[in-house]
Amino acid sequence: VLRVVAPHPFPEEEVRALLRHCETVLVLEELEPHLERGVYVTAQRMGFTGRIVGKLDGTLSRIGEYTVAEVRRGLREAGIPLPESPPPVQADHLAAARPITVCAGCPHRGTYMAINQALKNRRLKRDEVLVTGDIGCTILGMNPPFNTVWTEIAMGASLGLAQGYVRGGVRTPVIATIGDSTFFHAGMPGLVNAIQHQCDLTLIVMDNGWTSMTGMQVSPGTAAEFQRPGDRRIDLARLIPALGVEQFFVVDPFDLEGTTAVIQRCLDLPGVKVVLARQECAIQALRRGVRVGRVAVVPERCTLCKQCIRITGCPAIGLGPEAITIDQNLCNGCGLCAQVCPFEAIVRV
Repeated sequence: VLRVVAPHPFPEEEVRALLRHCETVLVLEELEPHLERGVYVTAQRMGFTGRIVGKLDGTLSRIGEYTVAEVRRGLREAGIPLPESPPPVQADHLAAARPITVCAGCPHRGTYMAINQALKNRRLKRDEVLVTGDIGCTILGMNPPFNTVWTEIAMGASLGLAQGYVRGGVRTPVIATIGDSTFFHAGMPGLVNAIQHQCDLTLIVMDNGWTSMTGMQVSPGTAAEFQRPGDRRIDLARLIPALGVEQFFVVDPFDLEGTTAVIQRCLDLPGVKVVLARQECAIQALRRGVRVGRVAVVPERCTLCKQCIRITGCPAIGLGPEAITIDQNLCNGCGLCAQVCPFEAIVRV
């Protein structure tokens, strides 16, 4: 058994040792068959005449995560005898649902709620308005309860796709969403192209100050006090207008009404519009003990309508016997739930 911890660099010497020792090699690899292709190349160079079982021979799927069932299928195909009957306990039926959403207190929640509300105010359906996504936490806008984002391809692709849709004749408004780190990394060239050709689109840059999805690394836009000694911060609020953006807006994504109004206005304006939605990543803020505020439940007002859960999807909100509950260990007090509660059962303290 060769357990590969990192796919790069390719473990050629170890794979050669396997191929010299085995007649059949089973590759169990989630996502794309990167290692499996390397095994094929190494096998061809060695003159290996055995069999390689995995995705490229059609045994295993290129999508989804590997469960016991996929591993058993691969082992059987590789010639290892296993009982035909499945294990007596089916873990997938016992496992709790795992919806993938943004963290409690994430500012991206407010941005996607505002996009959806702006489209609703314009009497546009979400399945009629193209909202392109990008790599990073921002892509979680494609999942419930938002169901906002349509695409995820590569870093910076949200802007290129948005321009392609506009040039291709899409008549409804086109919105591109991108995180601050991704914008620094690969979004600026696309925005420059849109400015040059005055493409009718709205770009929303979600600025949480960190490269959050990959481990909270410092980005060029991270606050100066967290930069390395001698490094400096680059402020997107100064950089974006300097590129030639004339219709530029800075919003607080925790201000649902104000952010919605700005996005709705952008949908009516021609040319390039850029909205910079700024609030720090909730995880980084909470690690320093920083909270936006505090919210509390007024039980006698709560009707358990679940509107707060359905719209925000916030994992800090739960269901009690007579009223919703808020886990104060998770909540950072952003107040988005209070802003959508129709009965004022959630209030800012």
